[in-house]
Amino acid sequence: MPAKGKQTEGLAYIGLGAGLAALLLVAAVSYWSIFGLREDFLWVSHTQEVLRHLSDALGHLTDAETGQRGYLITGEERYLEPYRQAESLFLGGKVCPHIVALRELTRDNPAQQQRLNTLERLSRERLASLAKAIALRREKGPEAAQARILTDAGKRIMDDIRNVITEMREEEQRLLHRHQSQQAARMRFVFMVMGAALLMIPLISAFVIWKIKRDASRRKRATERIEHLNAVLRAVRDINQLIVRETDRDTLLKGACEALVRTRGYHCAWIALLDESGALQAWAQAGLGEAFEPMARRLEAGRLPRCGQTALAQPGVVVVEDPALACSDCPLSASCSDRAGVAVRLAHGGKVFGLLAVSMAIRFAADEEAKDFLEEVAEDVAFALHDLELAAAQQRAQEEIENLAKFLSEDPYPVLRIADDGTTLYANAAATALLADSNCAVGGPAPEPWRQLSRRVLATGLPDALEEPHGQHTVLFSATPVADKGYVNVYGVDITGRKRAEEERARLIAELEQKNAELERFAYTVSHDLKGPLITIKGFAGLLEKGIAEGSMEQVHEDLRRISGAADRMHQLLDELLDLSRVGRVVGPSEDVPLSHLAREAMELMALRVGESGVEIHIPPDLPVVRGDRPRLLSVMQNLMDNAVKFMGDQPEPRVEIGGRQDGNETLCYVRDNGIGIDPKYHDRVFGLFDQLHQGTSEGTGIGLAITKRVVEVHGGRIWVESKGEGHGSTFCFALPRKGESANGEEG
Repeated sequence: MPAKGKQTEGLAYIGLGAGLAALLLVAAVSYWSIFGLREDFLWVSHTQEVLRHLSDALGHLTDAETGQRGYLITGEERYLEPYRQAESLFLGGKVCPHIVALRELTRDNPAQQQRLNTLERLSRERLASLAKAIALRREKGPEAAQARILTDAGKRIMDDIRNVITEMREEEQRLLHRHQSQQAARMRFVFMVMGAALLMIPLISAFVIWKIKRDASRRKRATERIEHLNAVLRAVRDINQLIVRETDRDTLLKGACEALVRTRGYHCAWIALLDESGALQAWAQAGLGEAFEPMARRLEAGRLPRCGQTALAQPGVVVVEDPALACSDCPLSASCSDRAGVAVRLAHGGKVFGLLAVSMAIRFAADEEAKDFLEEVAEDVAFALHDLELAAAQQRAQEEIENLAKFLSEDPYPVLRIADDGTTLYANAAATALLADSNCAVGGPAPEPWRQLSRRVLATGLPDALEEPHGQHTVLFSATPVADKGYVNVYGVDITGRKRAEEERARLIAELEQKNAELERFAYTVSHDLKGPLITIKGFAGLLEKGIAEGSMEQVHEDLRRISGAADRMHQLLDELLDLSRVGRVVGPSEDVPLSHLAREAMELMALRVGESGVEIHIPPDLPVVRGDRPRLLSVMQNLMDNAVKFMGDQPEPRVEIGGRQDGNETLCYVRDNGIGIDPKYHDRVFGLFDQLHQGTSEGTGIGLAITKRVVEVHGGRIWVESKGEGHGSTFCFALPRKGESANGEEG
């Protein structure tokens, strides 16, 4: 950037910082000043209201006294109208509305409340005295009433009333004067603060400039990191697709290395496959070309580089940030200039197959999520190698069956011949033992399943097979027709190991296919959800530049707030995605945990949200004990309870109930609420990644329930939701294997 451009940019930053600080200061001082003026107005209004009610109360009493005197002198009833009005206010079991208003206005002043008690008592006494004088006038004439008036008892009461009212007026005036003095001191303080703020503007401006530059640098690093992780995710997807279709080992290794380099996630990659003694079996590389030949010769000689030795000796990823310095004797150190070397072993099912090594930008080498992705690639490649070994073992077993069939007499597997009428014509020792188990023998009818197999084979003229369980073993009976002889040769082989291998292979393939589907959806949703904050940042960065150029400080402040919010959301998404990726691979030790303890600990962690929402959470003390990784189980309980509180809606009496019971080999747990409920057609969606049924109603990312489901499944459990629909609340249930049993039901 030219020197003039840099100077302009610096001046813009200074203007932005000074304007921002001045704006905030003026806003704060203005608000405080307005608040003080409002308090002054309220105090003046309050004092005037108290004085008005005091004057009205005294006026009623004075009018009553005047009306009474007019009646005593003239004897005319019309003079008693003011007295009757006062009597209706103070006597007859009622409380004077002026007294009620004064009590409310002075409720925070105990002295005024005491004076009000005195005023009310004196008012009643004065009206009672007036009533007695009126009664004397009516019964005994004006002379008797005049004699009572001359006692001055009524005058003394009225003097006391006026004294009490005077004291209350003086008290209110004194309070008003004190508040006005405090407000004057506050305004002096405001002027001092504004003066100090004007002196601080240069410092604040410098801080804002530093903050903007730092945030810009962070955003750049975050963007580069996301691009790198997306490239690695594409490589993971390509490798998983390669694993599903590829059956040749060397092609698989070469394709995996090329996928890592092709997506630009890594500069180069190589794999060394070793046998149990550590001797090299095969190798593959991408991104190095002829530069790998010295390393190939070294591997063939049985000499692994230092990073490879470390990686083979321990699980996890080994990072060498400066290969040229740390591994000066490595043939590839020169090729990794300005890059970090990373190595991880290929291991599955307790067996180490070899080593995967890559080179990458140093700034990404220590990233935990990048390490997790590379470790996942190594696990997938090792799984594929394990699957190829299983396939090879299955092929060898089939060949062995064919060879053993030549030695019928001493064949350890059952061999027999069955006639077209179902009679057993021949059986070796192994077959004879099986016949005896079914109460059959040579020369008699064969067991019914074998007779059916023989009839079917003779009818079709084609070989067929039958699997039967015998004790702890599974035997495959293969039948071959000999049509011209009218019998069938049956060969049995114990396929227990093969069945288990096939079941394991089918399970692993299904797991891999599910993982591929999750990865594709994961990559798509991550790209989509992370693109939103990036678009926001990019868009408002342009508006920020425009606002600075136009000098619109208010718009600049708003743009900065939106950019910061987008960056925070991106950070939250990355943290939760990292947590999701670790579930199942980062597992702590299992322990017995009372469900009630987990629920109470979760409630303490979300105490602020519970207090603000007013939700009542009921946790019985006698809940069952569950077994598992305590921090993970706590996250399950906290996510479900937080979800219940978050979607309570406008329920007038919000309530969340925690429960559980033992049910067979499982411990059933639930979190029930009376909130907004879930339509049954969405029950399967609530546990999906980034699925939010109530968009815009919460600050979540849509990952919490996906993490919860993953944690429960890793513990060998299951999770589901029950709800009759919107407005009927929801019950989130999960079941875990009972204490003392593992996920597969064996003793743990």
